Amino acid sequence: MPMKDFPGLERSLLEVSDPDHARYGQWLSQEEADHFARTPFHIAKEVRAWAESTGASCKRLPESFKCTGSVAQIERLLSTELSVYGHTQTGKTIIRTSAPATVPDHMTGKVVMVTGLRQFPVARAGSVRPIEVIRALGDVDYSIVPQTLIGMYNVTLDGTAKSTQAPVEFQAYPA
Repeated sequence: MPMKDFPGLERSLLEVSDPDHARYGQWLSQEEADHFARTPFHIAKEVRAWAESTGASCKRLPESFKCTGSVAQIERLLSTELSVYGHTQTGKTIIRTSAPATVPDHMTGKVVMVTGLRQFPVARAGSVRPIEVIRALGDVDYSIVPQTLIGMYNVTLDGTAKSTQAPVEFQAYPA
């Protein structure tokens, strides 16, 4: 759903990230972030009524709902068809749609995005190492330094930015 004050949230985050700003490093509390992100009550109420109209159950989050329901309820709600997909190696199954989920015209601008129904888990390259390699490493926890990742992912650091970001990797950590 739309945030109450996205420009205010963006402005605040830029201020606390700018070493030259008086608010630098004064990070937002969860309550302060929710103040900017929380969808206005009247929109949230209308979206919830629509989302629960087929019998689905929704949990309120600051700028969204997490809704669950039967396959039939979700198919009716989003005018789509769900299917069961099985992993050929693990045997795990998930329910997804291959067609776009749609919302009625009166929800346009109120339902900004629907997630969790089309995305498939993506295997990460190098995330599974043969058991021989793990045994060879022993119980040592390895990490890759930022400079290595900056080079691997072609991140450019020119020294003029007010803040810096870079990827990080923790070996043997499953996330």
